[in-house]
Amino acid sequence: MTSAAIALTKTEWDKLIDAKSADEWAVACDAIKAARNGEYPHDWHEKVLLSGLLTDMQDVWTKPATPKLTITLVLNENLSTELSFESSDKTKFSRKEALLLLSVAADRLMERKPLKNQEVPT
Repeated sequence: MTSAAIALTKTEWDKLIDAKSADEWAVACDAIKAARNGEYPHDWHEKVLLSGLLTDMQDVWTKPATPKLTITLVLNENLSTELSFESSDKTKFSRKEALLLLSVAADRLMERKPLKNQEVPT
């Protein structure tokens, strides 16, 4: 059996999926080929190219992440709220956006009637 006959392993697949950049992908590919005397595994075409994995990963590397702010406010162990907000300009949050989100979260929390100590279920 030639080394190229060895199928892509779960560990190798995970390294491809976990690649955060084209450079990390290249390192993973080099390691996969090195384990097979410079050849890709026999199932590379099907599992990586035809499956769309490479194209999907390229999309992940080239699309900028949208900043997201999540605020969790906890009044007590029985009363909390969480709000998430994506930046309007897709690159950063303005102070105004952050303060607005905090204000809305606080209002939402205060609209709920907190349980008094004697009302807390045990």
